[in-house]
Amino acid sequence: MDLSKIEAAITPRTKALVVVRMTAAFGRAQLAKLHGYLRTESESTAILLGEWKGVRGLILPIEPEGHAHTYFNFTCRVDPSALGWNGSSRRFLDAVLLARQRSPPDRLLARASIRTRIRGTRGQELLRRGTEAKLKEIL
Repeated sequence: MDLSKIEAAITPRTKALVVVRMTAAFGRAQLAKLHGYLRTESESTAILLGEWKGVRGLILPIEPEGHAHTYFNFTCRVDPSALGWNGSSRRFLDAVLLARQRSPPDRLLARASIRTRIRGTRGQELLRRGTEAKLKEIL
């Protein structure tokens, strides 16, 4: 393809149109992959919910009826009372913040919540093994 003719045809007036068409082409290409991405994330979410259901102290994410979650990140919260904490929630937060000052950020994330990125080409068995290892490390 001779790009010189295309470049010669681009003027300040038509430049915006070319950019819009290119952006639309990229968007269409990505939209064609969307259903596959969402299916993979849904399958990965089902694995995580199944593996982590019933783990004491974890508050799993919920999907309200009539809504669909993308689960780009799968974030669980920690329930301190379920782990035997009977102090104030403020003291628990202070303890987490203190741990943040003493530990690298990744350790804080591991102590305060569990967040796993599920998008991508990770196989389901690899996802299972990774989540089991993460739970053993945290709990």
